[in-house]
Amino acid sequence: MRFLATAATALVVSAAAIAQSNSVAVAQAGVSDPAAIAEFLAGFHGTWSGRGMTRNSLDSDLEAAACGLQGSYTPNPVVLVTSGECATATAQQRIALDGRMEVAPNGSVSGGFFSGFQTAVLLESDTRFYETYFEVDAAYQVQLDGETRRIDLVVSVGRPADNRFNLILEVQHPETGELVQFTTMEFRKQGV
Repeated sequence: MRFLATAATALVVSAAAIAQSNSVAVAQAGVSDPAAIAEFLAGFHGTWSGRGMTRNSLDSDLEAAACGLQGSYTPNPVVLVTSGECATATAQQRIALDGRMEVAPNGSVSGGFFSGFQTAVLLESDTRFYETYFEVDAAYQVQLDGETRRIDLVVSVGRPADNRFNLILEVQHPETGELVQFTTMEFRKQGV
């Protein structure tokens, strides 16, 4: 599912870490076995550092970014809690990487892997788990530059393997409708 943008967007770097699906019905495809999803999320347990590229707005150039992330997984109930932050050289603020994902016994997932906006209203969301990654399509209503705007995005998070995982964020440009690669990060597990 790809959502259509409804307003011009001066997207700030705080959007670079969003992947949540709370308080909205979540459609899932691909892997739906609760045990397989739990195993997938367990891989994020531990301390991670990330490096990659991100943008401060849809029309800005990519620039280097660094992140720190702590993942805390519990098996019963199946919950992954993340906390951390990212920064770039030119961004005026750090990006929060705080989230919580919970897997119900039927395999449905609620919560968010990361959230970067402090005040955002989730309009719609679609979460899909696959063998090697999970993906979230989401639409948010946010306050930017004193205006209410819709942000449409796709986040892909790779399954941790060899003590690393990748995160890719694409945001739909409101004028062209094209998906713009907003963030690419590789996270590596620390202390291994």
